[in-house]
Amino acid sequence: MLTETANKLQISADKIITIGSSKGGSAALYYALKYHLGTAVVAAPQILIGDYLIEKSKKNDAIKSAMDRMFGDNRSKGQRYYNNKILNLVKMKTSYPDIFFHIGKGDFHYEQHFQPFWKECLRNDITIELNVQDYSDHSLTGTYFQPYLLKKLENLLP
Repeated sequence: MLTETANKLQISADKIITIGSSKGGSAALYYALKYHLGTAVVAAPQILIGDYLIEKSKKNDAIKSAMDRMFGDNRSKGQRYYNNKILNLVKMKTSYPDIFFHIGKGDFHYEQHFQPFWKECLRNDITIELNVQDYSDHSLTGTYFQPYLLKKLENLLP
């Protein structure tokens, strides 16, 4: 739908900006990488989606049920598949969007999700702009991301 709409409106992929935080950040990053879009501005996304679902499913039966359907009969294979959704795009691509990544330095996403992504970016010579703020509660991401995003958009938009 995204590429179809862009084509109809004659908008080139390099002019498209995806934006999101947390799960929305995962989607924004994934689609920017998958469809060779111009820019991704993300905050504290889940990169290792399989690990994230397993952790969340321990406290939520609805998430566990959805995860079981997603992972199928082989839980470890399903976990690996979802853990690698974004990382494989980083490994396989030859061109990348401009990536602007915001996160709290004490947010658990920093160690569990950002670090594996960062390491893969380094291995593939991908430059990202990193904005680390001084907060640890993931629920504060929106509070800190909003001013960063607005400033970033001022610079990105004509």
